[in-house]
Amino acid sequence: MRMTIHRQEVIEILKMRNLDCGVPPYSASDIGYLYEQQLDKPKTPQQIHRTLNDLLGAGLVVVSRRKEKRPNQLPMFVRVYELSEGAEKQVIEDRIDAVLNYVTRAVDGVPWFGKNVILDDSPSDLERYQKQIDELLLLRPDDSRLYTARDKLKLKGHKD
Repeated sequence: MRMTIHRQEVIEILKMRNLDCGVPPYSASDIGYLYEQQLDKPKTPQQIHRTLNDLLGAGLVVVSRRKEKRPNQLPMFVRVYELSEGAEKQVIEDRIDAVLNYVTRAVDGVPWFGKNVILDDSPSDLERYQKQIDELLLLRPDDSRLYTARDKLKLKGHKD
């Protein structure tokens, strides 16, 4: 695929952060708005969709659906686009959040009618999550939350 000027402009827009539209992922209408505001080049919706589909086919952009609320209308699902490198970071963040959620529940307990109930975990579960934390530390060695979670799991393993 040849990298045309329009494709380069859309990639630059997807890298931008904007106060009006927030952070990526952006919908096609957001990209059209940013075209007008940032680049002073209004584009038709057909041009924007065609360019996004070309980038999607090349694997440079990923698409997902987001529910948007509209004033005085029913909510609707909108396709939102994001650079594929940003999506990989989001997947890693989701994995980190899932592991941290487990560690918090395993160590601090789960609130149950005003009391914290400690989960009774098998040593194999603790080892499995310990391995997941070690794998995530290879990907994100600067994340202090993972080091804290690893230490909490080690302490829980020694208590049992």
